[in-house]
Amino acid sequence: MKIGITAAIVAIIILIATYGGFFQVDQGERAVLLRNGKITDVAEPGLGFKTPLLDSVRFISVRDP
Repeated sequence: MKIGITAAIVAIIILIATYGGFFQVDQGERAVLLRNGKITDVAEPGLGFKTPLLDSVRFISVRDP
């Protein structure tokens, strides 16, 4: 019984790390990486990586209105 619960917790941690560790920035925007509300980096278009659960990403459009 304990092995099943442990396996489920490990599976959830792996899923969070896999799906929460990257982001996609489109050509017409930039991404600002925040860690605890403080700016840590500005990401250019393309695939970006972040620390799951610690970092958050805000997308800002750079297109002319």
